[in-house]
Amino acid sequence: MFINVLEAKEFCNNRTNSRLSEEEALEKIRQLEGYISNDPAEHSKLLFQEWIGEIRIWVDSDERKKGEFPQGIDPIILDIIEVRAFIYALQKTPSAQNRLSNSFFWQQWLIGSAHTIIVGIGKLVSTDSRDNSLANLWKEVGGWIKEDGACDIDEALFIEEAFKRRTGYFDNKNSKAFNYRNKSIAHNEHSPEITWDDLDPDMRILVRSWSLLVVWSSFGILNPFKTNQEAFGGLESFFPMEEIIKLGTERNSYLDMVKRWSTTYLHTGISDPGRGAFSEGVKVSISHVS
Repeated sequence: MFINVLEAKEFCNNRTNSRLSEEEALEKIRQLEGYISNDPAEHSKLLFQEWIGEIRIWVDSDERKKGEFPQGIDPIILDIIEVRAFIYALQKTPSAQNRLSNSFFWQQWLIGSAHTIIVGIGKLVSTDSRDNSLANLWKEVGGWIKEDGACDIDEALFIEEAFKRRTGYFDNKNSKAFNYRNKSIAHNEHSPEITWDDLDPDMRILVRSWSLLVVWSSFGILNPFKTNQEAFGGLESFFPMEEIIKLGTERNSYLDMVKRWSTTYLHTGISDPGRGAFSEGVKVSISHVS
């Protein structure tokens, strides 16, 4: 399918990256035009002009206008982590949770949050050939990652087995999240019980599998998560400041756990000394706009 490892990496980067909205694309063009004005180096100007051209093609494309493109894998992963981290913070702050327990609006929000995470997991593990999923991406580039020496062979085999349809981890028997999705969301068959903590084993596998792809194909992702101020902004009228501080601390604890997942071998549970997806460097790719 791919001529060489560089082509495989570019393909992987395209599948993981999010597409720019029209607003984001125009803002990026303004930003790059500013770089051109301030950077005297000719080679930098040429690079930025090429990038602007790529973005303009994307903005004007029928593919963008008609929405004929899938979500990137990065935003799906990051979205479900964000929602789960918020819920985790509430779990660890009972006084805040109790204050909202009788709110119908809040209960509907919690249901929506659960569905966001479970549907996101379903998207990532889909083996339907039409889908841009983490499972399908591993099937397409997993061999190149192993050949490139970018992952432990036994861990790669663990991931491949986990993503197998019917016999892998993500089925109704092994995954409570997947069982709930199939029985209660995708169909109205059963009402299985599920807790927030039941989602974490699935997310651990997904975060690590995704992290290996990101590390292999890019420099990583800078500032992937919202700040606590952004996450809890506007809730000052619901929670006193000491609770907001507590919520932020607990949210950070969950995000720290996610970062550890990204650098922990799935098959052994031992820490991987290599870097994870959450890098000090910026995830850079021009191809994400096409």
